[in-house]
Parts: sequence; structure tokens; C-alpha cells
Amino acid sequence: MQKFNHIFKTDSNKDSGFTLLELLVSMLMVSMVTIIIAQALKLSINSWDRAQREGDTFQARVVIPSLLRKQLDSIVREKVFAQGHAPLKLVFKGTEKGLSFFTSYTPMAGSLTGLLRVTYVHDKEKRILLLYQKLILTLEDVKDIYCPLSEMWDNQLEPSGKIVGINLFNIRYSSEKSLSNNDSGSVTNIWEDKKNQYPGSVYLDFQTIGGGIASNQELWHFNVGT
Repeated sequence: MQKFNHIFKTDSNKDSGFTLLELLVSMLMVSMVTIIIAQALKLSINSWDRAQREGDTFQARVVIPSLLRKQLDSIVREKVFAQGHAPLKLVFKGTEKGLSFFTSYTPMAGSLTGLLRVTYVHDKEKRILLLYQKLILTLEDVKDIYCPLSEMWDNQLEPSGKIVGINLFNIRYSSEKSLSNNDSGSVTNIWEDKKNQYPGSVYLDFQTIGGGIASNQELWHFNVGT
């Protein structure tokens, strides 16, 4: 009987523990699961960062053309500053890198309301689009010292918006309102306002870039005024 009890006790102790091989296998499995979880977490973080960058890029692709269209629809060509005086002609300036004009459109969330002079300036090297806004209250506010596209600009007006990731923002101008061949002779890269004339339409070659990925190049056409 004592011999039987001794054998039973020994077998019981053997079954209650783990062998070295079992421990090694368990540790290997835990390591593999940890590596898989770490890789999944890394992929999730990278996907989140990319989604954030692409989201900002997509927002710029939608908001900028939409804002420019509404501002050009509400363009103001002249304004009376004093009763009994003739209206003052408001100048439209257009170059390849940007444009400047007067508009009555202001976003609902904007702090400026009334007549505005808006100016878009694109920095190709830095891929930044700068938006300037000047509220027009007096005749003094119309001067070209507040227009970044003018040689008279005094650099005092700070940009109200700075949008990064704008890879392409090329502007062209046409005397025609209808969408025509933008490579025709009626389309020019510079609009010279010698007789206070406004273009009939504006063409925009537009492209954004985010996270090293460029969007498809888009061509937008805007009518000037309604």
C-alpha cells in the first residue's frame, strides 16, 4: 500500500506543473500575439494620420473653388462713397498667381460683413494659398496699398487665411462668359484693367497635395457677376 501511494503522489505532482517545452511554446505564442497587436496598432495610427491629411486636402479642394465662385458671383463694380458724387469704379486685378476684386459676399461664419476687397495669392514654392480681405468703409480703403498684387502694396495687410498643400493655382481670364476653349485667343494669363472692364469669366487650374500624394488636376470655370 505504501508503494502505491508513493507512485500516485509522484504522478500527481507531475501533472500539476508545466514542462520547459510547454513554457517556451507559451512564451512564443504570447510574443507572436504581441507583435501582431503592435503591427495592427501601427497600421491604425498610420491610417488615421493619412486620413487626417487627406481629409484636410479634400476640404481644401471643395471649399476654395466654392468660396471663389460665390465671391465672383457677388462681385461689385462700383460704389458711391458720398451723396451727390458719382460712383467710383472698383478695379479688378488678375495675374497668373492670383486675383483681386471687390465683392459683397461674406461667409456666414465670417467676422467681416459688407463690401470686401478679397485677394488670392499663390506661393508656388511653398505650395501655400494666401487669402487677404479688406473691409471697405471709406474711400481710403480702396487704395492699392491694401492689394498684395499691386506695386503700391505696403505689406501692412495680414492674410486672413493661409491654406497649405495647394500645389497648383493658375488663373486665366476671358472676356466671354460662356465656357469656351480655354486655349483660345480670348483667354489670357493677365487681366489688365485699362478701361475699368471686368472679365466675363475666370478659369482656375487647381490641384492640392497632402502626405506626398497629389490630387487629380481640376479645371474650374467661374462666371464673373450674375
